[in-house]
Amino acid sequence: MIIFYYHKEITYRKIYIVYLYKKFMPKKGNYMGIVGRLADKIKNSLLTKIAAYSLAGSIAFGSSSLVGCGSEHKPGIENIKEFLEKCPTNDPIYEQIRNDFEIRKNGRIVKDVQCSEPISQMPTSQYTDELITLQVLRTIYYMDYGRSSHLPWTTTTAYQWMKSKIGGITINDQLGGVAAFCCMSWKNRPYIAIVPLNETREQRKYWGGAGLAEIVGVYMHETRHVDGFPHVECSGELKGAICDQTYDEKNLSPSGIQWWLQKNWLDGNLYIGFSCLDPKEKEDIANYHLNTANRYRDRFVNNKPPILTMPEFPGGICKSKK
Repeated sequence: MIIFYYHKEITYRKIYIVYLYKKFMPKKGNYMGIVGRLADKIKNSLLTKIAAYSLAGSIAFGSSSLVGCGSEHKPGIENIKEFLEKCPTNDPIYEQIRNDFEIRKNGRIVKDVQCSEPISQMPTSQYTDELITLQVLRTIYYMDYGRSSHLPWTTTTAYQWMKSKIGGITINDQLGGVAAFCCMSWKNRPYIAIVPLNETREQRKYWGGAGLAEIVGVYMHETRHVDGFPHVECSGELKGAICDQTYDEKNLSPSGIQWWLQKNWLDGNLYIGFSCLDPKEKEDIANYHLNTANRYRDRFVNNKPPILTMPEFPGGICKSKK
């Protein structure tokens, strides 16, 4: 079997191709030589080279197996419960996250962060705001990894979009009574600011309820403010509170992004594998996404997003091989 892995790192414009093959290939002719000559004729066409090697595999083995190039999108998170049990500090992308986003606490740069697995067994006091921040960024990185043009407000992934907008996150216990806002500034870059999550720290180990999903939405909400979206005063029964003017999927506001995330986690367009959990956990998370999305409708003065109902397959059909 011939497998190709294709990965484009948008930030550095580098392309990596890993060509894996069996040590002993059937001797049915010099197929790779043929492919080499074909590829030489079009040296500047990377996609053509990939397609040519794929064709060689098909000839040699009677079929073609491609992973990550032209195949169905494979989820970066296959089971959100298992994913959140893992420490971001043990993840291969940990150093990348630390390089892409500076994390500060009350103005000071956060250095080493401690973590132990499974996270659900960590004492609540040790599940620090710094660790939660890393887990949020890790989740954002993987939840739509490898996809493009699937988010209404950007052509990149959520992680790459955030990276292009902010320099980091600052944890600050002096935000004047608000839970989060945009933005503070260091090194001429905006930083979203959040308060310590003292009362809800234990719930942030998990996804639904007052869990990590809510914080992912908050990060995306505050990052959207960098693009100049203001809030307005709510009307009606919520007069005096803070709302967005309108829901427009072609130009999503900060709260619009939060509503969109809840809807797409619920229907599985942003697949995170909660449909692979046991029935009670699956039901609880589905109800959380549904109820939260419908509650968020009140955050818009006019043109509110539609009322959602439970989809036939909440979270999408389970894709786990377990």
